[in-house]
Amino acid sequence: MDTPSETYRALLAARRQVWTAAVARHEQFGYLRLLLFALLAFLAWKTLYQALWSAWYLLLPVGAFLLAALFHNRVLARRDQAARSVRYFERCLDRLDRKWAGVGSHGQAWLPPHHVYAADLDLFGPGNLFQWLNQARTRMGEKTLADWLLHPADAHQVQEREQAVRELAPDGDLRERVYLVSEAVAASVHPEPLRRWAEAAPEMPPAQWRWLVAAWNLAFAGALALGYFTGFWSVALLVLAAMAGLGLWLRPRVLHALHSAEAAAAELEVFAAALALFENRTFQAPKLQALTASLRAAGLPPSARVRKLAKLAIWITSRDHPAMRVLGPPLLLGTHLAFAADAWRQANGPLVAAWLTALGEMEALLSLAGFAYENPEFVWPEWVDEPSPFLDGEALRHPLLEPARAVPNSLALSPADPLVLISGSNMSGKSTFLRTLGLAVVMAHAGAPVAARRLRLSRLVVGASISTHDSLQEGASRFFAEISRLREILALAESGEPVLYLLDELLSGTNSRDRRIGAEGILRGLRERGAIGLVTTHDLALAEVSQSRQVHFADSLRDGKIYFDYRMKSGVVPGSNALALMHALGLPVDGS
Repeated sequence: MDTPSETYRALLAARRQVWTAAVARHEQFGYLRLLLFALLAFLAWKTLYQALWSAWYLLLPVGAFLLAALFHNRVLARRDQAARSVRYFERCLDRLDRKWAGVGSHGQAWLPPHHVYAADLDLFGPGNLFQWLNQARTRMGEKTLADWLLHPADAHQVQEREQAVRELAPDGDLRERVYLVSEAVAASVHPEPLRRWAEAAPEMPPAQWRWLVAAWNLAFAGALALGYFTGFWSVALLVLAAMAGLGLWLRPRVLHALHSAEAAAAELEVFAAALALFENRTFQAPKLQALTASLRAAGLPPSARVRKLAKLAIWITSRDHPAMRVLGPPLLLGTHLAFAADAWRQANGPLVAAWLTALGEMEALLSLAGFAYENPEFVWPEWVDEPSPFLDGEALRHPLLEPARAVPNSLALSPADPLVLISGSNMSGKSTFLRTLGLAVVMAHAGAPVAARRLRLSRLVVGASISTHDSLQEGASRFFAEISRLREILALAESGEPVLYLLDELLSGTNSRDRRIGAEGILRGLRERGAIGLVTTHDLALAEVSQSRQVHFADSLRDGKIYFDYRMKSGVVPGSNALALMHALGLPVDGS
């Protein structure tokens, strides 16, 4: 079986061949159209100026030119699609080569303030987990993926996602086609305005008024015909005046209806094309079957319905054209369009939310499927049906580090062994291991494979205090931010959630006495509430009050340089090289 890299390189080479051939055909058609234009000019000269031939001879070069233009446009479309495919597979290979940082959406907009673990685990932002996972082409897909990372699902939901992701992982063709839907306007569909508009109450009068407006148009057309043939124009003027009065009376409602429909209908062609990829496909996974079932309705499929609204939006926009500004008011064009938008909303509005949800979930699943396909060394978690929190990870490593640099470590936590205290110096790997464990749990609950040899776990809600910091805007110190987070984690455990807490340098912002007393109370409270977790510290005195299993990350000083092996070892760290390192760097301390 070919590796993902071999598969992508072969497909990239094939798409480049298609692009090269299309570029060559484009040049050929360019010369052909130039030749046909020259022939047309020559025949026009002979026919119209010198009158040597009949004007009917011009039909042949005109027809040939139009036919060449038609085929040329198809070649251009094939060239542009091949170029997008080339970019797609180049991005795939960049992900495999760990060059994805800074490419695509980093999801910072989806980061909620004061989330209990998102910022601490670096889920969002340039070069972070979301940017690596995300392959969605719409905002619905991005938001769904972000929600899955931010809100842990239960084991049943996760297993349904896993089944869907496993089925989608080999389907590289579908992922490519979703990317090609609109490579130029990715994430341009705004779901919330469309959802709100679709679910809002009608803005125009009842449907009978629509027929009245149509009848007035017919009456005006008849009056114009009467005036043309008989010269009796007064009837047309009376009908036109009545239409103007009706139009002015409806104008506020019409304008509001048109503006709201136009705002909701941004980039609907992207939405329609994405829906068309999924609505008629057949899947085996129950999750995928349920999603495609939600896209099937009596009558037209969702993609055709959305395209009707997209065409309606084009007509609404065309009202700004000078010709339409002249012809539109006498025909009550805006009124007809407002009634049509309301009619579409009444027929399809209740279905839009289901379409948006289904498309968002399909794109999120495809993102995870691409991630699973491109990282075959990652493993699927094993779910334990336990009411109490449980975790047993073997050879866990940080997913964002290159495999050659990431040092694996193992850890198990359970109600019988709920707390591990990690000691060691700065840069020895303590905080990185907290993030490693947290990311493994978050990815598992999202429905993704994890960077480990094995991971068994129950449903867990992560609570982390790793990168809390001062906030000048909110007037909060780091210590206040930390204890606020600790209060949130305790509240989660108090509510009965199975909490995994990850605390880095617990209460480091206060004095040693208060720190020991506070840490003892907090850890006791978490233990009594059934939570499991890890705590890192430089303060070895915490080991005496934590009632925990102790492990450490060690460092060594050789020739004035500090070295780390990043491997977790049992027991409290045997010593510290801090003074020796400061002495080696020339600081005025006694390094003996």
